Amino acid sequence: MISQLWYRLLRTARIPVEGVLVEVAPGFKSKVGKALAELNFKGEYHLIEPNASALEHSLGEYQRILPRARIYGHKKCLHEIRIGNDIPAQFDGLLANHALDDMVLAMGTPRTEVETFFSMDSGPERIARTRELWKAISKKDLGNYIDKTVEKIVSFLLKSNPQLTILSHYEGKTLTEHGIHEPNEVGSYVAQKLQSI
Repeated sequence: MISQLWYRLLRTARIPVEGVLVEVAPGFKSKVGKALAELNFKGEYHLIEPNASALEHSLGEYQRILPRARIYGHKKCLHEIRIGNDIPAQFDGLLANHALDDMVLAMGTPRTEVETFFSMDSGPERIARTRELWKAISKKDLGNYIDKTVEKIVSFLLKSNPQLTILSHYEGKTLTEHGIHEPNEVGSYVAQKLQSI
């Protein structure tokens, strides 16, 4: 289970249980939160999620599973966050579970379409819409969106300089089973570019 992998990563990294953490794009999943619950996290937790429905869901879920933590929600994209204002100028970790492909998609999709798409939880409608959105992006535009996403993440990291950064990407089995390969390929490519930087 992914939350168990997160638990092992965060335990090995000795994440301070009373520290300050920032998670990007939790969506409707609480994999990182479940890991932190096992670690009895009771610090300050900031959720950056541009979609209102996903943010509302995550806030409720994280407040339930991390009752001793102080949870803050920010309805913004990563590059819209004001460091030192929205979130503390210094924090212990920047975390994201399988968000890189979504960040690229959001970079090149009109905001209204992004809002509708990211409001969907898993299911056949979301799978069909995932296929449509990725097929609509030309190779040239996709390259631009990837570059812009990497640039925004690097810029954020340089400004915030967290002690620990874990931006995970792994193959989404549901998408692969439905013959949708672009998100997995793009997420892996962005992860590799970030690693090289």
